[in-house]
Amino acid sequence: MYAKNNQGITAEIDRLHKNTGVKRSTASNYIYNLRQMLRGELYQRAMSVEATDDFLAWIHRDYGADGLKSAVSALEKHIPYFKKSSPSPMTGHVAILKKYEVSLEANIENETAVIDLLERPAGNSAPDRAEKISFFIRRDPEIRKFVVKRSNGRCEFCGCEGFVLPDGSKYVEAHHVITLAKAGADTVDNVIALCANHHREAHFGADASKLEAALLDRLAEINKQSRSTA
Repeated sequence: MYAKNNQGITAEIDRLHKNTGVKRSTASNYIYNLRQMLRGELYQRAMSVEATDDFLAWIHRDYGADGLKSAVSALEKHIPYFKKSSPSPMTGHVAILKKYEVSLEANIENETAVIDLLERPAGNSAPDRAEKISFFIRRDPEIRKFVVKRSNGRCEFCGCEGFVLPDGSKYVEAHHVITLAKAGADTVDNVIALCANHHREAHFGADASKLEAALLDRLAEINKQSRSTA
């Protein structure tokens, strides 16, 4: 769908308008935003959270990690630009940005693991320091404590026992099945204790959506049992 010149862009706008039924002005905005995203440049035309999420997913699918990196850079520039003219805190767009930053970090880690087998990196004995400003969603620490205690040191999905910590407890990780970025609740009905493997798979696995459904079913069973014994 990406066109490199004005004539090509006009043709793409016409094709998008004809195939989807969206207004030509909307199609024009989409094509413009896509072009800027692929260039890693600021795009000024507003786009909904859902459309932004879809665009980054499509770019990742069609243009790989390099395309996604450019799109994330463009979104980083768009958020403060849009805030200047709007009272919106852009929380949804910030959550989307964080989501794909995590995806890029995971991809870089996987690529680095392969490269490390081939050559020894020089590194930097005096790395630069830079200030990082970010947003986060506040979580209730009592929810995590409750879920970890409920698990009794075992993954509530596979039953695997966690390794022993210095204080004698068993290690498990609290996971929001419906993520907070997707407006999931920070309650015991949405948090499950997982082993490290299943927690990483839930975030980065190829079948993460299937695992999410399975975790929801398992968590429903756990909460049903908890209520029946209460």
